[in-house]
Amino acid sequence: MILSFYLKRWSSFSYVFFIMNTQHTDEAQDTEPSVIERTDSEQVLLDKCRRNLAIIWFLGGAPLYIWLILQSAFGFYGENLKEVWLWFLPNILPILSLIIGSTLTSGHPQSSKKISRFAARLCCYLSAGYLLTLGLTMLLSPLPQILGIKEFASRLEFLKTSSLWLAPFQGLVSGTLGAVFISKRSSINNRSSDNNSA
Repeated sequence: MILSFYLKRWSSFSYVFFIMNTQHTDEAQDTEPSVIERTDSEQVLLDKCRRNLAIIWFLGGAPLYIWLILQSAFGFYGENLKEVWLWFLPNILPILSLIIGSTLTSGHPQSSKKISRFAARLCCYLSAGYLLTLGLTMLLSPLPQILGIKEFASRLEFLKTSSLWLAPFQGLVSGTLGAVFISKRSSINNRSSDNNSA
């Protein structure tokens, strides 16, 4: 009688333990896909990031280029025209050359490659901020003369001084864009060359 009592208690306890263990396993299986989905949602395609950066740079750089052409045609800079172009081109041409060259020489599709969403946004924000800073520098170049600031005898002097804040900014942008446009492509090219040699 006592043995049957303990057997009933043990069977009840075993049943409850089995139910609890099953629910815990189901919850673990339910949460695992959500973690994977959350990880995937925090990444974006590398090709999409490159495309967005190219759009930012061409849509942001083209108006500045056309603006400077119009200023040159109307004699806005006078005798300093050549020096102004020599200041402008190094501030925008190297990064545009990097984007175009990397896009044209990339012979391997990278639709499956991904990059973190934070890194993609950082590259886009830095690029947009740099182009905005460059445009504001060109827009505010006549302001020192209007205010009578003696340190800037001409617009060219102000533009040359702007390298103090544009050069570090350009270095940050070039570093982030180089990581996006060069590192992934070079690793894939090395991998493909190793496969061909094997």
